[in-house]
Amino acid sequence: MAPLMRTSARLSWRSAWLLTALISAGCDDPQETSADAALLCGGPEWAPGRRLTQLEYVNVVHDLLGIDAAPTWPSDASSVGFDNQVEAQPLSYQHVEAMFATAQLVAADATADIEALTGCGAVPADEGACARDFIARFGRLAFRRPLSAEEGERFIELFEEGLAENDFSTAIALVLQAMLVDPAFHFRFEVGQGAVDDEGNVALSGLEVASRLSFMLWSSSPDAALLDAAE
Repeated sequence: MAPLMRTSARLSWRSAWLLTALISAGCDDPQETSADAALLCGGPEWAPGRRLTQLEYVNVVHDLLGIDAAPTWPSDASSVGFDNQVEAQPLSYQHVEAMFATAQLVAADATADIEALTGCGAVPADEGACARDFIARFGRLAFRRPLSAEEGERFIELFEEGLAENDFSTAIALVLQAMLVDPAFHFRFEVGQGAVDDEGNVALSGLEVASRLSFMLWSSSPDAALLDAAE
C-alpha cells in the first residue's frame, strides 16, 4: 500500500484542492465566491451542491462496488427532521481527511478482485484499453453522468503514472481512490440545461432528474439502466 499512498499524495492534489477550496470559500456571500464554491453554496446561477450523507455514501459504495464502507467523518446533522439539508451539511478539513482515508480503504478492498472490478482479467493483454473502459464505465456511475473529455484524460494520466511505478491492480486502485474523493462524487451538483426562463430558472437535465429520483427513492445513485433512460 505504501507506493499507492505516495502516488496518491502526489497526484490527488486536484480533488484535495477543490474540496478545501469549498471549505475556505464559505457561503456567507455566494456572489463573492469562486465558481467551485458557488456550486456548493448556491446563488443566482446554481442550485446548492448537496453532499452525500453517510447513509447515501454507504449505499452508493455498496451499489457500485459491493463493499460495506465505514465512513469516519463527522455524523450528519439534522435540520427540520432531515439529515440531507444543504444548510446542515458543513464541510471541514476533518471531513476531507476522512474522505481520503475511507476512499483508500474502499479502493484497496475493491481491487482485491481486480478481474471482477474491471472485467479484463488480472493481467489484461492491453492494460491501457482496459483502464480506459473502466474509467469511462465506472466514472459514469460514480459521477452520475458521463465523464468530460478532460476528466477522462486526467484519470488516464493518473493510471499511467501509477502503472509506471506499480502493477495494474495498484494503478486501478489509485484511479478508483481519486474518483471516490472527487467533488463530483461527493456532491450532487445541478447546473441545468437550456435557456433561462423569465424568472431566472433553468430546467434540470434528464440525468439530474434521474439522480434526484434515485436518491429520493433509494438514498443511492442511479444505476446504468436509469442513466441510459435519462440520456
